[in-house]
Amino acid sequence: MHPLRFILFIIIFGKHSIAGNMEWAGTLVADMEEHGLEASLGLYNMMMDGYAHCRAEVHCLNVFRKLKDTSMSPIVVS
Repeated sequence: MHPLRFILFIIIFGKHSIAGNMEWAGTLVADMEEHGLEASLGLYNMMMDGYAHCRAEVHCLNVFRKLKDTSMSPIVVS
């Protein structure tokens, strides 16, 4: 997969996250993974931030748990 495609996914995700459209942002992440792109630590942090801003704490914690199940380690920002 071309690296530019991953960058475009991140930009589009960020815009939807900022707009509070987390349902669509979550669909985008699933689409990314379906195309063989793994979520980065930055994307996990953006997802948690977006859910927190939408006051969707349960979704935010689910993303945190999913992050912990990956080979990545949560950081202070997480």
